[in-house]
Amino acid sequence: MHSVNGLSVTACADLCLGRFSCKSFTHKESNGKCQLYAKIYKTPSFHRDHGSKTLYRLTPCIPECPTSGDIMDRYTRAAGFRTVTEPTPGDLHFEYPAVDPISGVYEGGYRPKDAGSFTVWCTTAACSTLAGCAQACFDASAILPGQCRSFNFKSDGTQCKFYRKAYVPEFLAEHAGKQYYHLTVNSNCLPAR
Repeated sequence: MHSVNGLSVTACADLCLGRFSCKSFTHKESNGKCQLYAKIYKTPSFHRDHGSKTLYRLTPCIPECPTSGDIMDRYTRAAGFRTVTEPTPGDLHFEYPAVDPISGVYEGGYRPKDAGSFTVWCTTAACSTLAGCAQACFDASAILPGQCRSFNFKSDGTQCKFYRKAYVPEFLAEHAGKQYYHLTVNSNCLPAR
């Protein structure tokens, strides 16, 4: 997914934590080579004894509840990875987003590849803003667990769709007008200290 030289293991971990799709990484102590992966690699058959490279996996933990009161502090926006390199011929619904010419990073949006798998299409006035859509998703999940683990929001406020799954990059498609968010801090979080 990404490879950088000259990092400490802590800097490599920080790099992984900052990427939406990073689930594990390897670090080579001798030159600080850090390689990020979108898979967790739990299965022992993926692990090989490597004298100079160590594999690290992210493990879920119970997060601390946000103290800001901003609902968006409970969500993470998908960003920073590409799912295609060019438009799909004949795809009339695909708005091919561009890479930022200065940073070289894709800052655009995503939608689930299976766009029809949504559980709710929220059309109330409250869902016409990003924060309103996020709050409605959070509330739906609190009432009926699993109802909304992620949502898609169209930047013009005309679309707020809830999904039962928090999709990983391989199940997302790039879309210039939509942003995809998944719930990272549920209501079962630990009180702030």
